[in-house]
Amino acid sequence: METLFNLDRMMTNLSGLGYVTAFGALMFWVVASEYNRSGKWLVRIFLLGFILYFSFLILQDYSGAEKLEDLARDLMIMGFATWLLQFLFHKNKILGFGGFALLLAALLLFYLPHFFLLTRQISKMESVMDPNGEWLIQLKESHSIGELSALFANNVISFTPAFTMAEPENTDLDDFVVANYTGQDAEEFAELKRKILDSDLVEALEENELMTLDDPVASQKSALINNEYGLNDPLINQQWAWKNFQMQNYYQTLGTINAPSKPIILAILDTGIDTKHEDLKDVTISVADQNDSDPKGHGTHCACIAGARSNNGVGIASFQLDKPFYKLMSIKVLNSNGSG
Repeated sequence: METLFNLDRMMTNLSGLGYVTAFGALMFWVVASEYNRSGKWLVRIFLLGFILYFSFLILQDYSGAEKLEDLARDLMIMGFATWLLQFLFHKNKILGFGGFALLLAALLLFYLPHFFLLTRQISKMESVMDPNGEWLIQLKESHSIGELSALFANNVISFTPAFTMAEPENTDLDDFVVANYTGQDAEEFAELKRKILDSDLVEALEENELMTLDDPVASQKSALINNEYGLNDPLINQQWAWKNFQMQNYYQTLGTINAPSKPIILAILDTGIDTKHEDLKDVTISVADQNDSDPKGHGTHCACIAGARSNNGVGIASFQLDKPFYKLMSIKVLNSNGSG
């Protein structure tokens, strides 16, 4: 996993620095006011520190409710410390200076170590790599995966084609490569990424993190609707979304359009497609045998919604009628467990 928290860590650091600055200036202002000294410069420092603290607190990446809790807590601590210090000075100068020393020590010994501990914790989180993560790399034109493998032959990184193609000469998909880093060294990981991007072989690089799909579940059902679409698919009355999509108007419009002479290709990037499914007969094309099965069922589920043969007396209806004007192409990017 690439380092994800650099910006958030910077905002945490700046917010903490602003709070410590505002807190310290406020305590010195209380001491100065006890001796009738002008504390205008301390007020300016307090305002600058508080603005820094508040601004970067708001920008941090967590919920607004949690930010309000943090703000309320920090203001209560600051307010109580100010009241306590003033109370001690009014009682006795020695008590006042003793309280000032204790509060200053608490500020330095508690807030700053806590602040740096948080930074170290975030840094530790950054260095943990997802073992299932990978990079998706696009090679520059006229360069090959062999050149990339040769360049990094001595590193713990492997390169494999991202796609399996029946006719690679007719597509640009052979420019895409998957890189797997097998080490656990964060510095080496970052250095490898930099070297890959700096090479003359690579056009682009993106992280391709692990995704996992849940099993398809039955959608919520509204009351059964009348079959107003002129179609004989037996499960169409269970397709509650069709009512919301105003599919009757869509089908009427579709019926007035001539199908293209050459079908449009719609790619389904998922767990594969069961090309033998009864509702997908003659609406799929194959680019690789390995893509034409779907043990998980998720890809087939999506394919049927997108392009099942409508008005065939089987299953559901889709966005095309009984004369398909596009065909489905399966590209398997997730394994039989729905992950990849």
